[in-house]
This record gives sequence, structure tokens and C-alpha cells, in this order.
Amino acid sequence: MERRGAMIDPKQCPGGKRGNAFQILDIEFEAARKMISWGRGHLDPENQYAQAFFGPSRLVEPDISTLRGRYDVMRRLATDKQNSRHAIDINVFCGRNRRGECDDPDVSAKMVSNALLGEKLLICPPFWRLPSTADLVRRCERENITMQNVKETRGRVLVHELAHSRKVKYPIITDYVYSIRRLLELAAGQYSRTDPKTGQATLLAASKVMENAESYALTVAGTWYLAKCQLYRTDATVDI
Repeated sequence: MERRGAMIDPKQCPGGKRGNAFQILDIEFEAARKMISWGRGHLDPENQYAQAFFGPSRLVEPDISTLRGRYDVMRRLATDKQNSRHAIDINVFCGRNRRGECDDPDVSAKMVSNALLGEKLLICPPFWRLPSTADLVRRCERENITMQNVKETRGRVLVHELAHSRKVKYPIITDYVYSIRRLLELAAGQYSRTDPKTGQATLLAASKVMENAESYALTVAGTWYLAKCQLYRTDATVDI
């Protein structure tokens, strides 16, 4: 990752300082890298999160090798700040800006691709209000957490956005579904979406999980959090 072209209002950054934002982002990218690395290393047919979010039929060849290869690219994106082959510009916003980017109050980050300008990752103001990865780890030292808790953390957001990079897959991995309930339905081949023009519902093929960013994010994030939490409490759970 390269932190070029940052456009921020320092007064609205954590602690009112530009440097704080970059420091936090570095910490969360390292957490994202660990999630991807651990989750990729434990991606197998017995993994409960892979079963839930990809489905058992994706955890065999050739699909499982495809998934592992994409996670390898995501890990390099989270790690490599120098190699231009894996570099993505990052624009950091701590408050509103004149360009109108990152104005959606529900969007914490988004990957933007342009044929001429390449890719850039926008870190938006809601990102700074999310719990940190470390916050949730500290919580699971004393109590069980859920995948909904995992969804609402900074590190998981970064893993999700990395999955959107066209370096991982082109055409890019998209957002068919996002909520946990719909993720489970999609993996089970039970998710239907309605065409707004015709009103007709169409069943989406379970294979679309291979093209759904949140399926990638929650599989590795859940795998990593469970292992991390069980270091503190051997009976810890991260329930779906």
C-alpha cells in the first residue's frame, strides 16, 4: 500500500492530528494482513467460517486453490508499500471535503478503480468511529463475541476493500450481499434478489460467493478472531 495523495482535515482526525490517522491506519492494515494470512492458511473444508460464507462446495478443487490465490494477492496488497505492482493509492478523509468523496454517512471505506488513474482506496470519516481490531480482541479476553461484532471493526473493513482490488480479480469482486443473513443464504444457494424494473425475483447461484467481497472478509476475519480469542480463553467462541 502507498499512502499518497492523502486529503484530510487534520482537526477532525483522531486526536486532531494528521499523523494519528496514518498511525491508526498502519496498525489496522497490519491487523488486516494477519487476518488474511491466518485465514488463508486455515482455509480448508473443516473451517466453520469458510463453510458458512463460501459453502462446502467451494472448498474443493479447483475453487479452493482459486480462493487461496486471491487471498495471497490481498495479503501482498496489505503488506507491500514499495512494489508498484501491488501499490494502491490511499486517500484519507477525516471530515467532509469539497470533492464530495466519502460523503455517504454509512460508508467507512471504498475502493475506486479508474482505467486512466488506476486504483485508490478511500478511507472515509465513519471509519474512525468504528472499534479498532485491538478493541474487539480486548473484549473477547473476557466475553464471547459474534461475527456481527467482527463486521463492525476497522480491520475487517480493510480486508473487505482489498477484496475489491482488480489486482485480486478482474472483472472485480463485487458486493452481491453484505449482511450476515444474506451471506449465509447466498452460500446455501437460497438468496433471491428482485429486479427493480420487473419486480421478478431471481435466485442467485451459490457460486457467486466467489465474486462477493464480504464472503472473503468474514471468512478470514472470523477464523483469525477465533484463534486470537482462544489464546486468552480456550472455550471462547465467535458465533455466526
